[in-house]
This record gives sequence, C-alpha cells and structure tokens, in this order.
Amino acid sequence: MTWDEKATIYCVNYSSTYAEETNLLIIGVVLLWIRVFNFVRYNEALGKFISVVQRLISELSLFFALYVVNLILFSTVA
Repeated sequence: MTWDEKATIYCVNYSSTYAEETNLLIIGVVLLWIRVFNFVRYNEALGKFISVVQRLISELSLFFALYVVNLILFSTVA
C-alpha cells in the first residue's frame, strides 16, 4: 500500500467520523489533568500548598474582580 492510498483512506476516515479529533484531544487532556491533581494529594509538600491555595481562593477572586473593574474603567476613560 502506498502513502497516497494511505492518505486517501485517512482523509476519508477523518472526514466521516462523528467525533471530532479536537474534542477527543480536549477530553484526554482534561482527564490527564484530573489524574495529576489526584496524585498531588499524595505528595505531602504539594498537599500543604494546595490547602493554602484553597484558603486563598476568595482573595484571588476578589483581586480578579477588582482588576476587571479597573480594566473596564481605565479603558472607558482612554
């Protein structure tokens, strides 16, 4: 089988599938990140770091909200 025949078969299979390749890649990456965060729980040093970050989430969200407000106000003045 030549590469031209393989390329034709690949293009036909790629265009006729119901699931898009991008969506499958996104699902795979999300599942890998969930696995990483699951394993981080077992690391003692990172577990303490994540607990500190969880306590700071409210502060980080407040900072982000104020940043967005400042960004909008300065952009309207400019």
